[in-house]
Amino acid sequence: MKKVFENDMKRLEEIINLLNNDKISLNEGLGLLEEGVGLVKNCSEQLEKGKGKLEMLLEGEDGISIWDIYEPEGDK
Repeated sequence: MKKVFENDMKRLEEIINLLNNDKISLNEGLGLLEEGVGLVKNCSEQLEKGKGKLEMLLEGEDGISIWDIYEPEGDK
């Protein structure tokens, strides 16, 4: 199983560290920034897909999500 999300997050951390280094050129920084923006978009899409799958798994036969039924004590 591919660990795409984890790999993307690891690369984002690397990019942040590189961007914090004052020894890179403007062009290198712009390239890293562009790569980082793409990775953030990918991660966001992956999280949305995961959220959708989770909601489908937690939805009951009557179409009511267990999230609609469950109300944590702190939210009252």
